[in-house]
Amino acid sequence: MTYWQIVYGSQDVKPAEFDTTSSAYYVYQRRNVRRVTTEDEFGTSEFWQYDERKLTKDEYNALRAELLETELTNTQLALVDLYESLLEG
Repeated sequence: MTYWQIVYGSQDVKPAEFDTTSSAYYVYQRRNVRRVTTEDEFGTSEFWQYDERKLTKDEYNALRAELLETELTNTQLALVDLYESLLEG
């Protein structure tokens, strides 16, 4: 896994959080994606600015498993809250 770097992109659409198709060996993870507009003597330019790091496929799979486990835990906690509120009601 590499360190986060600031990257500028000219994509037409907002870059996805994970890019799994640009490389056969790496997955690019992005965060803090924002549209930036600049003006200079040539006119106005728009581009994307974001933090990006490069993950190996194994690192990506481990990260996705961790994120999915967190989502599952949050869903289970929400269901417990709902169940308890129905019992109290």
